Amino acid sequence: MKRKGYLIKGVIVLLSVLFLVGLPLQNSWGKEKEIKLNLATFTPPTGTIGEAIKWYADEVGKHTDQRVKIKVFWAQSLAKQMELPHACRTGTADMVAMLPVYHPELFPFMAANMECLILWGGEIGQGIKPYRKLREEFPEVRGEFEKQNQRLLAFWEYARMDVISKKPIKGLADAQGVKMRSAGMVLSKIFKAAGFIPVTMPSTEAYDAASGGVVDALLASPETTYKFKWYEVCKYWTRTGILGSIVAYGISINLNVWNKLPTDVQEVMDRVGSELTDRYPTLLFEENKRYEKIFRDAGVKFYELPLADQEAWRKKVARSSFEDYVKKMEKTGYPNARKILQRYGELLGYKPWEYSE
Repeated sequence: MKRKGYLIKGVIVLLSVLFLVGLPLQNSWGKEKEIKLNLATFTPPTGTIGEAIKWYADEVGKHTDQRVKIKVFWAQSLAKQMELPHACRTGTADMVAMLPVYHPELFPFMAANMECLILWGGEIGQGIKPYRKLREEFPEVRGEFEKQNQRLLAFWEYARMDVISKKPIKGLADAQGVKMRSAGMVLSKIFKAAGFIPVTMPSTEAYDAASGGVVDALLASPETTYKFKWYEVCKYWTRTGILGSIVAYGISINLNVWNKLPTDVQEVMDRVGSELTDRYPTLLFEENKRYEKIFRDAGVKFYELPLADQEAWRKKVARSSFEDYVKKMEKTGYPNARKILQRYGELLGYKPWEYSE
């Protein structure tokens, strides 16, 4: 009996010790332990994107009673822009805020927004619901971040892209032979189809290129124009109407790090990420209005590309861009690429495969 009593007491003591040290928790970090995470990004702490990242980090801290501390490494200080996916995959960074659309080889379905669906012409906020729906319907879309050892926590849109120039471009006739700063192969192909002569260069070089006569027009969004002061050199803004606001940005976390987090922290990070995705369009819209006022006050004049020119431009490049990207994805191991991307186009209300060129 004494032995049995000692055994019972021993079990009670052991359970008490386990409870106190937190060993029963299913995750590596106990509920009361401070969790420090680093987040690498390419952007400075200013501007709409910087404010969004700060909001996410602050909200996660607030809703975990400051147990989770997210330290942001701004302006490529931890990893260069094009290295961010690798940094997150390998654990160099616990988290990243990046542009997955710049990496079609890693995130082909999100990158489709840039590669073959950018001509849909949607407004800010209109692309969120279609992308969410696509992720719900297709495991391939949900799984592309997991393939890179990451979990997507939040995503948001790049503003509609337009043209800012040194001379008025009121229609496609004015675009013929105009040298313009572009970015990447896809956008260069699109602008070449309109009659521009695309010159690929980073945004950091565009101001000097325009002021020095290397180019006479720039591919522009309100935030980049404001950030790099392009409105000082180029005084004419043409709203293209066809280069829609696309899902382009994301915050992701290394899966190994994610799996160690307590369940309640995971729930907070997911919920706050979803809230950021929902609130970002309003933030971007308000900031763009502020930027436009600054541009107008600086003497910038605005034009709308005629609808007939918009449609003529689409017809030149919409179908080939879509077909080329589908074939590329099929060759790299995605046999359902056409089905998925056609569904995405339907959700966006844009069917490039139906255009004749």
